[in-house]
Amino acid sequence: VTNEVSCRVVAANPNRSAVVVGPVDAAVGSGGVVVVGTHLDDRSEARRLRQLEVLLHETRSLGPHVVAGDFNAVDPDDYPDDVFAGVARMRAQHGREPPVGDVVRRLRAAGYVDACRADDDASAPRRAPLPTALRVTCWAGTRVDHVWLSAQLARQRRVSSVRVVDTDVSDHRPVVVDLTP
Repeated sequence: VTNEVSCRVVAANPNRSAVVVGPVDAAVGSGGVVVVGTHLDDRSEARRLRQLEVLLHETRSLGPHVVAGDFNAVDPDDYPDDVFAGVARMRAQHGREPPVGDVVRRLRAAGYVDACRADDDASAPRRAPLPTALRVTCWAGTRVDHVWLSAQLARQRRVSSVRVVDTDVSDHRPVVVDLTP
């Protein structure tokens, strides 16, 4: 592991959450990987998409990298239909917009690979629901915390394991991803 760590904030919004990106250079195996952390808006999918475009613009020339954090975005494919209907009801009860999945679709369209679904057939019209242990990362019982691999990193490394750590340190649970060459 390298001794040098360099971070930079690309964009921040003092009002509520926004795109806060901090690349960290870290040696992993035989090559470097840049880790980008983010926290997207918690109220509006349209605002999250605008923030995501900033993130995608800033990461376009990074080389192999991971984008991880609280995306406040759900993937409808994560849930069986009955559970997803419950997610939609819960969001409505809390005054939130319906879950639509535009953020995760945009990340996939940009070539990113969801670490929880690295072995999925990307061409499938619908993916199988995730196990419950992977689809609950926050207080609401949904998966809004994600780890995405750039296409370049996904070609170089294999996701050997993914787990969500059960902890009460935050209202969100850490997502831990192990990569192997």
